[in-house]
Amino acid sequence: PPSTVRLTPREREVIELSSQGLTSEGVAATLGMSPRTVNQHLDHISLKLQTRNRVHAVAEAIRRRLI
Repeated sequence: PPSTVRLTPREREVIELSSQGLTSEGVAATLGMSPRTVNQHLDHISLKLQTRNRVHAVAEAIRRRLI
């Protein structure tokens, strides 16, 4: 089912690029931010989705049709 969790546009970009296999450094280079900022976005996404790590967050985002 679609999710009631809302991701910001930037969080969506980060999780989408992560789902394509990009590292934090790769996402950062693509979006013009630091890897630390990417990791902070991933932490926020994980909190919202109640996931344990990046892979789990990507899987949950796909399951909830957020990406």
